[in-house]
Amino acid sequence: MNATPSALFAILFFIIFGAPDFLAQIDTSLVQNSQEGDSTILFTNSKGKEIKKTGDEFFVGTSNVLGYRTLAVRQGLFGEPLGFRENERTLWTRSFELGYRVLMNKTLMMELGAEYNQIGFQYTSGETDSFLLYKKVKQYITVPIKAVFQWGNTFVIQGSVGLAAKMFLASQFTSIVKDEFDKEIETKQTIKDDYNYFNVDAIVNFGVRWNLSRNIGLYFVPEFRYGLLDTYQKQQPHVQHNYGLYVRWGLHWLM
Repeated sequence: MNATPSALFAILFFIIFGAPDFLAQIDTSLVQNSQEGDSTILFTNSKGKEIKKTGDEFFVGTSNVLGYRTLAVRQGLFGEPLGFRENERTLWTRSFELGYRVLMNKTLMMELGAEYNQIGFQYTSGETDSFLLYKKVKQYITVPIKAVFQWGNTFVIQGSVGLAAKMFLASQFTSIVKDEFDKEIETKQTIKDDYNYFNVDAIVNFGVRWNLSRNIGLYFVPEFRYGLLDTYQKQQPHVQHNYGLYVRWGLHWLM
């Protein structure tokens, strides 16, 4: 599922950095002189020409996500022991994002985004020869909003706090077992009925943005997210909250 989007993202990087016409617009000697008011940044290029930019940024990128969950027995009639689920482990997945950062003043931006978000965990059997492993990956459309506190000009250090509203799409369940001939068989299922269709993540991050020119820059922002609401419906035997480390990176365009 991740191979095709990853390839497209790699092609996007190649086109941007390999196209001579585009690179000709990038002035590496560009100097940021000052900030006019709360929403305009004044640059001077190598020819001494002053260039005004809004300070806003459009961004597109991806996240490598190390996901996990809290898990507890639901109190009441529907609760059941955790059993082998106590031994579930973290799982790496991939998410994709785009969004817009609005410059409020020299040290504050507001960030609004949209994401195809994947987070999950896995179980590997150590008890039987027939059952090998399973993976559970939950898929969401996510809309995060963050307050971004920043320090610096060309090389910007940032820290953010925020919330992300999440609409559940599906849970992809993949299992691998061995048949009587010792052959591995992989099975994939899409599950929708057991989960709540809305959740909210609390977000905190700390990272960097690097403005390569007046047009384009890079960002690298490790981020922690915790699901505030139970992912399961109340009739399910367990209470679960997803959380994860998001290693976010990508391109931003200075507007």
